[in-house]
Amino acid sequence: MTDASRPPLRLTLSWDDQLRFTAQSGNTQAVLDGNGQAGPSPMQALAGALAGCMAMDVVSILKKGRHPVQGLSVALTADRS
Repeated sequence: MTDASRPPLRLTLSWDDQLRFTAQSGNTQAVLDGNGQAGPSPMQALAGALAGCMAMDVVSILKKGRHPVQGLSVALTADRS
């Protein structure tokens, strides 16, 4: 089921060279590099997105509870199969 109040997420990838792509979503651009040189690899970007999503949820919950937030640091370690 989709939420009709939110437009669908749209993202395009454009191949630059080797294993490097430019990702574009709205006005935001990011480089994904399979070699992890010019930008994060897709796996690193996925891990960053997961950690960022969880951290934003924690900050949002704390702020809604009117708890003062002075900082937050997240460390993620993941095993690859």
